[in-house]
Amino acid sequence: MAVCRAEGVEPDAVFAANGLMTVGVMDCLVDSGVRVPDDFGVVGFDDIPWAHLVRPSLTTVAQPTYDLGRTAAQLLLERVREPKRAPSTVELKTELRVRDSSVPSRPPAVEAAGG
Repeated sequence: MAVCRAEGVEPDAVFAANGLMTVGVMDCLVDSGVRVPDDFGVVGFDDIPWAHLVRPSLTTVAQPTYDLGRTAAQLLLERVREPKRAPSTVELKTELRVRDSSVPSRPPAVEAAGG
């Protein structure tokens, strides 16, 4: 698998911009024999409804899709009513949903000697 390297630093994870790209990344890694998440972590944006069903389950950033649509409609109506209105910026809260694709397996615990 070809990856970008900046100043000798090898990446250990990828952040994909949407669900389809996340699935493509996972497919590429599996085909290349890369173990997710032990060798390489994967995080996707736009929590897909079946992210928890994929193995390993996908870590994602969820956006409030209902609020996104409602806010877009409100902004469009405001623009239609007042075409010369200044543009506005709205920030909606996202949520990181940590699942298995970004959390490496823990090595077995080593017992203390002489216990």
